[in-house]
Amino acid sequence: MGKLGLPLAAWLVFAGSALLEVGGDAVVRKGLRGANVAKS
Repeated sequence: MGKLGLPLAAWLVFAGSALLEVGGDAVVRKGLRGANVAKS
């Protein structure tokens, strides 16, 4: 399945880290909005 020659585990780690980055960013932004701290 890996078209670029990467093992499945590497794809899972890459996808997982991407989801965590996007999800974590959304959680942080939502938290800052709730606390009225985001001023940028």
